[in-house]
Amino acid sequence: LWVNDFTPINYNDFPFNNGFVHYVRDFDLVLPPTVYSVIGGDARFLTFYNNIIFTTTAYFDLNYESDFTFFIPLGDLPSSVQFKMARSDDFRPHLYDIAKTHMIAGVYDSAAIIEAGNLSTFDYNGFPIEISTEMNADNSTDVYINGDIQVIEPDSYYSYNPAVIHVINKMITPPWFEIKLPEMIGSSPYHSTLSALIQSSSPVLSELEHDLPFTVFAPVDSAFDEINMTNPEAFAELSNRPDVIEKILKAHVVSGLDFDVPGTVTALSGQTLTIGESTIDVEISNHDSTDPLSLLGFTVNGNEVFGPVGTLADNGIIYFIDGLILPDDFKFSDLLTEEPTSMPTDS
Repeated sequence: LWVNDFTPINYNDFPFNNGFVHYVRDFDLVLPPTVYSVIGGDARFLTFYNNIIFTTTAYFDLNYESDFTFFIPLGDLPSSVQFKMARSDDFRPHLYDIAKTHMIAGVYDSAAIIEAGNLSTFDYNGFPIEISTEMNADNSTDVYINGDIQVIEPDSYYSYNPAVIHVINKMITPPWFEIKLPEMIGSSPYHSTLSALIQSSSPVLSELEHDLPFTVFAPVDSAFDEINMTNPEAFAELSNRPDVIEKILKAHVVSGLDFDVPGTVTALSGQTLTIGESTIDVEISNHDSTDPLSLLGFTVNGNEVFGPVGTLADNGIIYFIDGLILPDDFKFSDLLTEEPTSMPTDS
């Protein structure tokens, strides 16, 4: 005998004066369902459930997080998301972030959502969502998210977590949606020099516009400023050497999103990058710092990696670093010679 198809009844038919008691093995499995099981049990949501939630660790959040609100979308997902779903192993951080973009902290029924007005999602950087309403002729109220996403079934489910689920007419798009790496880097206040170099290098710009994902270890402006201070003439000469710019930029780009710490990865330049553990006490350093960026606890070729966790773009992820990764055996002073001899060639 089973309850809900998956909870076995171990002992049954214990008689009492006013009825029978049946003992089950798993107490929690006969309680009201979690958000995870509610969504998985509704055929309308299977595409989102199978491809966005189940393929990432988001299903742990939907099972064990408490006190949250989830917006579940109906309808077809955007083509760029379907592209990522078909390559879930390559885009797992993106799919996870899409799931988290539909979660907000706190149990908000429709009345509470309207009263709150603005809320923040569970995604990496707390993406803000704006709630608006529209009064109908029959005095009913339609609720919208970010202007054009309608809550079509408010308060659709309540779950054991505790949580509430609202059905919406389409997906909430995260802030990186359809923004490729060059544009995302260009929008960063920390990467004006890097962005200018990428825009000046057609081969690198074209590479970073591809759909398949890259990891970019992005030097912040202060890293270039340091080079400019120590080698101003050589740094000025860099703009006249597109071959050198391309080689330097490709030393900061890795195909794919996964790497081990510690470990090694191969950059697009062909050179091997060493991923190491930071020797800095990250917790203390981040606590004492007034900088909005935080150390992430690992290094690339000795450069500390920091930032907001990892900045997603539609086709990759960006980690901030505090120094440049130069091609093997290259020195900026070589740019002052008529013909640099230390620039390696692609393997």
